[in-house]
Amino acid sequence: MTGWPSGDTDAALSRVEPEEGVYDIETLPSFLMHQIMNPSGKHHGTTCIIIDSIQGHGLPSTASKKYRQLYEFARQCKSAGITVILVAHVTKRGDIAGPKDLEHNVDCVLVMRKAMAYRPLFVPKNRFGPAVLKPVPLQMDRSTTALAVAPHSDAVSTVARSYLGRDPILPEVQAAVSLPTYGTRGRITAPGLPRKEIEQLANCISQIPDMDIGDLDYSIHCRLPGERRYRGILGLPLTIALIASYLQKDVPAHHIYLGEIDLLRKVREVPEDLITHLWEAIEADEIRKPLRLFLPPESASLIRETTADVTVMTCKRLEDAVYGTWPELAAGGAR
Repeated sequence: MTGWPSGDTDAALSRVEPEEGVYDIETLPSFLMHQIMNPSGKHHGTTCIIIDSIQGHGLPSTASKKYRQLYEFARQCKSAGITVILVAHVTKRGDIAGPKDLEHNVDCVLVMRKAMAYRPLFVPKNRFGPAVLKPVPLQMDRSTTALAVAPHSDAVSTVARSYLGRDPILPEVQAAVSLPTYGTRGRITAPGLPRKEIEQLANCISQIPDMDIGDLDYSIHCRLPGERRYRGILGLPLTIALIASYLQKDVPAHHIYLGEIDLLRKVREVPEDLITHLWEAIEADEIRKPLRLFLPPESASLIRETTADVTVMTCKRLEDAVYGTWPELAAGGAR
């Protein structure tokens, strides 16, 4: 409710009626008839009910009798024009916890994930409209927990650039992240790239605090000049491109990323001759300025002179490159 006048906020909150007397979803149909549908009921006139959460402290998916009562409750609410929002747990794979028929007994499924100050939202099922498998980045106010669509969403491009030596054409890594088609597992589409390495990089991203990017669909393409093949030093631009797609944020075109990412998210040293060739190309104006170079500490130390058109960002770990690309994420909240 960010931006609402205080009077409107107070009025809205005054209409919220917490109910802590329902301890089992099996009793929901009875609660509906006696407390909501009954004109003398405590909550008569309610138009929206939120159940948080349907699994409670550990309702197993095999409790079919209890879930059937939940479905009956939802059906009766729908017939009465009452909106029901069911908050559910998810498994480690990102699936909704509970029996499979739970998904078929609701009109819409919303999946919200974490991405630092953002909460990417997906709509894998929508009975009255199209599914939304591309992340919609919601920005969370850390003080009030209010959510709003991030003002800088819909990235112009999710392309991160790098350098492989002695070629004025910079290699580009393009990436797209989306929720798998409902009922399927996440997959990787990366023609010509080592699958195991891509999986490792996705795992490294998930290790960043509050960055839930596992079990998604990844589409990755590397545009490399000439006959060059994928190399480990493209790990840093690849992870940046994936994160950019997840956050729906742009990667500035003047950024160049160089570095291999190890299992602990450390950015490994780049061969010295590659840094030498990069600096020579910059001095010869073979690469358009301005430039911001993201390099591991050992490689950054090789560039002793910088200008107003060329800056160097030292990246010990993957998150250093993330915060250097999008400084607002390091401030504890999106701006």
